[in-house]
Amino acid sequence: MSQSYLFWLSVLKIWQGIIHAPEYYNWLGYAFENLCHKHLSAIRKALKINADSLSSPWKYIPKTDVEEQGAQIDLLFDRQDDAISLCEIKYTETEFVISKAYAEVLKRKVEVFKKKTDTKKQIFLVLISAHGLTQNTYGRALISKIVVLEDLFRP
Repeated sequence: MSQSYLFWLSVLKIWQGIIHAPEYYNWLGYAFENLCHKHLSAIRKALKINADSLSSPWKYIPKTDVEEQGAQIDLLFDRQDDAISLCEIKYTETEFVISKAYAEVLKRKVEVFKKKTDTKKQIFLVLISAHGLTQNTYGRALISKIVVLEDLFRP
């Protein structure tokens, strides 16, 4: 075997080890979230909300009380129609599935957001997912809109 062949074979083995590591999936999620933040106008268009809606991530970290829980919202749109779209951004290689446990996490995020911002606006929970959402009881009950990867690149 040639040295070139052995070199590329070793590179392939290293790459196969990398793409199955948890760190790789963390990186994919981070990269997808950054992609979403660079395509805010496309997300607004997919959600059919005005361009003048304010967008930002949001996070609450409890100061000292161990009983109080924090929350992180990947992206929100504070809209002019007395509503806020809270966006959960998830990268998966297939449709995202909302389990019973994850549904509780989402509900808690919304509760913390409402409590800490004291908003009176209507809250809509949005999923931004590379490949959409598997429809089940939890997804139908919680998610008002779904934005997929293709929506970010529509003309």
